[in-house]
Amino acid sequence: MCLYTLLSALAFCGAASSRSSIELDRKRFIVEGAVRPYGDGQYEYLHPRPNALYVSEVTSIAVREGDEVISGNLDSLFNVTGDKTGRVTGRAVLGRDNKTLVFHADQPFAPGEKVSVKFGPGLLVRRSENLTEHETSPYEWTFLTRGESVATSVQAMSTLSSDFLRPGPPGRLGHSVRSLLPLDQHNEEDMLRNSLPMDRYRTLPRWAAKWRPSSEGEKAALGGRNKEIGASKELYLFTTGWEMGNGETGQFMIVSREGDLVWWTRRSGGGACMLGATPSGHVVLWDKRTNDSARFVYELNSTYQIVDRHEPGHGYLHVDLHFLFFDGDNKILMSPTEINGIQHYVLHVLDAARNVLLEWRTIDDFIDEADPAIPEETDLPNDFYHANNAERTADGNILITMRNCNQLVLLSGKTGRILWRMGGKTSDFTFIGEDMDPPFLGQHNAQQLPNGNILMYDNGRKGPFSAGG
Repeated sequence: MCLYTLLSALAFCGAASSRSSIELDRKRFIVEGAVRPYGDGQYEYLHPRPNALYVSEVTSIAVREGDEVISGNLDSLFNVTGDKTGRVTGRAVLGRDNKTLVFHADQPFAPGEKVSVKFGPGLLVRRSENLTEHETSPYEWTFLTRGESVATSVQAMSTLSSDFLRPGPPGRLGHSVRSLLPLDQHNEEDMLRNSLPMDRYRTLPRWAAKWRPSSEGEKAALGGRNKEIGASKELYLFTTGWEMGNGETGQFMIVSREGDLVWWTRRSGGGACMLGATPSGHVVLWDKRTNDSARFVYELNSTYQIVDRHEPGHGYLHVDLHFLFFDGDNKILMSPTEINGIQHYVLHVLDAARNVLLEWRTIDDFIDEADPAIPEETDLPNDFYHANNAERTADGNILITMRNCNQLVLLSGKTGRILWRMGGKTSDFTFIGEDMDPPFLGQHNAQQLPNGNILMYDNGRKGPFSAGG
């Protein structure tokens, strides 16, 4: 397979576009029709996969035929048994896509348990091509849970901790500004680092990194960008700072294009990472707060109060620090998890009710000759893959960036199976040209454009034009 897709190494500030307004070049995308690789050709998606290993003991079980489900007695479709726990009771719900059936067990499975699933008969779907009803045949499969229970309880994962917040003085907009600092920090030095009303300062705190963009250059660049995207409102820059090595933690900052500070706070510990905005205009940031068991993505409203917490499904403890992709009413996120001393990754597509509509795991596909890991390339112990981005493409698939493999992976948005791999030692593409070996190194933030091209930041890690980690 030859590569005719343009690879670009650019960083830019962009605006979200309506997918319905984009005219796709269909020849440059993989647009899947009806595809059902599971259950003897009956089902588009099964989770966990048949014979899957190291499955979370608080996993849900999902079945998607591919067409719209005709509602009925959904609970009767699942017969689940564990070789240690016996018959498993639970409830079945229909995902917000009206296609995915999700079974939630009442209790976690036992560690190291072989679980048998008998699905059907009785699933009725309405064929999209002719609107006729179709009933699937029954199907059985098994999977094995991981040997050591490390997931938190479902109740603990769904409880939003808010008692670490304390009110601050009124802000410019007349609202109560809340600090994101723990309750136990009361000394004068910590108070200087606290979030202050927006009319109390015009520069960053003295302990933070000092920066201010060139007034002429930034105004010209962002003014042109404003005109290009048709924006009539003020554009803000979102930036994060990593820990400085002197004991100070990282900070999150939002500044105007003139360099004036709009809002800032610091991370509870370590360097600051993901900071962005939701389609509704809320702020999201990655952190671990007091009383929480793991690192999550917090959603803040216009007065910077936490209104939601985004977390993985199936009891996985942490959200990956790099990204959270909002896909309509769904969201796509990644979670790192350790298996046999190696850091693997789990991708989830969750609907608005937090049902896992799709799960993909490196442990399922990165095995034997298909494993793209390059151990000598990693600068983090046992982190051979280091996923740092996943985005929905315009044709409905999911593009994943695997930094330490020097590889991009395209997943089917329907089946969760790999459609192709680009770069690295297991690439499906042949790159033409002396300067394309390797084509990219340590890449970040790959995304597919409407014309089919792929835009990414090429770190050039360990290459002749290295841009850092």
